[in-house]
Amino acid sequence: MRTVGELIQGKAFYTANSDQSVYEIARYMAEKDIGAVPILQDNRLVGIFSERDIIKRVIVAGKDVRTTSIKEVMTTELVVAQSTEEVTQVLEKMQKNRCRHMPVVIGDRLAGFLPCAICFRQTWKKKTPKYNNSTPTSITPHKKALKLEASGA
Repeated sequence: MRTVGELIQGKAFYTANSDQSVYEIARYMAEKDIGAVPILQDNRLVGIFSERDIIKRVIVAGKDVRTTSIKEVMTTELVVAQSTEEVTQVLEKMQKNRCRHMPVVIGDRLAGFLPCAICFRQTWKKKTPKYNNSTPTSITPHKKALKLEASGA
């Protein structure tokens, strides 16, 4: 089985600095079309900021995106993968900790940032000999989004 180090090798990833505002990082995430970003301070991983953080820790909490520092709202309890870990081990770690993005480290340095989708693809390829990037025939894609209805209060 492949290691996550092999998966991230040669792949670029985005980072942000801990002294930036929520607005700056949210705008950066939108420009790069990414759902989460590792936060660095002095080239060391100190947190992760995700779409979930924006919703729960900023919008719902009523904070001002322009004046709130990322340090105040980023996720700091980090689960990381060592570059030598196998993809299946990291996927299990992601599922256990309910995280969709995993920082990959070599020693104490950030080496990459891995979305769970890449791990799923790797395990799918391993289990499915005729993997061809198409939707399996047993799964029917939804053509319409579900309509959300407001509850009457």
